[in-house]
Amino acid sequence: AASLATKSASRGGEVPPEIAELLDLTAHVSGNIGDRALILVHDTLLDATLPGTAFHKAVVDDSVVLLEGSDDPVVLRRKGDKWTFVGPAFVVGIMDGEAWPDTDDIDQSLQDFILI
Repeated sequence: AASLATKSASRGGEVPPEIAELLDLTAHVSGNIGDRALILVHDTLLDATLPGTAFHKAVVDDSVVLLEGSDDPVVLRRKGDKWTFVGPAFVVGIMDGEAWPDTDDIDQSLQDFILI
């Protein structure tokens, strides 16, 4: 889990202190989260990097998305022009609809996903 977060953070350059603290926390709790991995999600609408958890099968470059009608964010993996379902995710700050765009802008910001 720590390597996943490190690789994600390293793509953007310097690791901020908050991320370094999260990586330290990861090292201490990773044995207690079972088949879950700690993840970092960059939310472009909120312009923030948010911590969360996903199934351990999540990898760098997977996408955390909100699917219309779903209670929780999910992790999807691109396969060409289609997507595969990796599993549900928990992400601080987007669990209760905070990341959904305003209703006026929702039609322009929705994307179709073809799941295989």
